[in-house]
Amino acid sequence: MKTAVIFPGQGSQFVGMGKDLFDNSEPARRLFDLAGKKLGYDLAEICFNGPEEELSRTRVTQPAIYVHSVAVFRLLEEKGFKADFAAGHSLGEYSALAAAGFLSFEEGLELVGLRGRLMQEAGEKAPGAMAAVIGLDDLRVEKLCWETGDNVVPANFNAPGQVVVSGSLEGVDKLIEAAQKAGARLVKKLKVSGAFRNALIIGAETLSKFTDYSDRSTCVIFGDGAGAMLVTLGTDDKGLFASHLGSDGSFTSLLNLPAGGSRMPASLETVQQDQHFIKMNGNELFKVAVRSMEEAAVLTLSKAHVSTAQLDLLIPHQANIRIINSLVKRLGVDEKKVFVNIERYGNTSAASIPIAYHEARSQGLCDENSLILMVAFGGGITWGGVLIRG
Repeated sequence: MKTAVIFPGQGSQFVGMGKDLFDNSEPARRLFDLAGKKLGYDLAEICFNGPEEELSRTRVTQPAIYVHSVAVFRLLEEKGFKADFAAGHSLGEYSALAAAGFLSFEEGLELVGLRGRLMQEAGEKAPGAMAAVIGLDDLRVEKLCWETGDNVVPANFNAPGQVVVSGSLEGVDKLIEAAQKAGARLVKKLKVSGAFRNALIIGAETLSKFTDYSDRSTCVIFGDGAGAMLVTLGTDDKGLFASHLGSDGSFTSLLNLPAGGSRMPASLETVQQDQHFIKMNGNELFKVAVRSMEEAAVLTLSKAHVSTAQLDLLIPHQANIRIINSLVKRLGVDEKKVFVNIERYGNTSAASIPIAYHEARSQGLCDENSLILMVAFGGGITWGGVLIRG
């Protein structure tokens, strides 16, 4: 049987958190003491004694939850606990990365500290609130947000029937009242110092670190790159119109990085066996890639009742030109409406679509009124599509 750990996100803090660990565990004391020195303030004092208002300030909350989470996990490890998988809600992803060994405690703390400060500043510039709605269908919550107005939007879909919303102080209060009237089992305002309703989506890859330069099937394909897109509340005629996501773990062996994660931690043996390089079965992956991206495109367009003829631009994941050409042929899209830049950068994985979108905008091939379909696939195997105007 496999064991997974899931780390909490912002809003789960409470005065007194970590006090029992600090009093009874030397490793926990070291983590809290180190955090205080790195952050420049006494994190332990605020965690243990408050006040709650200070603990709920984002710049404090995020490091507090991160340090507490890592301290608990370290204590479990001391007692022989071993996790096969690690995941987290939002902020909890950093705790999961530290637990899995991808980040050192200090690296995670530095990132979380910076994240908390920046989000605190953003919250002070645009005050707002967040609330958890439990017991209503996701679409029902989305409809309530739309009816409420005041920039109230779904911020997190934590699980079926559990949605976190964010917006202005007045708007979230209205949403809470509306959700209660609609029959929600529980509606609770979260202990956060701002409404986080903008998402900065970043795709960054340094695949050169994981490329085996003796393997021509991969080394001539992959490249390094980074790109980002800011997603915020749209309007009636602009924004994200439809999306589709899919995955199938049975194809994992077609494209993967065998070692270095929680399933197969790094060791002398994994290094000697070259298990830290990208492994790919190109011929079989080609079929799955074309089929999965076609599915993503067709289902995304059907949700928005849009045909390929109505598209202004198709931006596919820049995997290789054969995959792109086969996808375009199967969809019946005019080649002049397809953006390709793989000949310049290779396959930059998660960065390929942000880079391509930026270049398409820079070259005047699309603008804020363009109807654009983006489709991609990746390791896992996973795939997805999104239709936007803008």
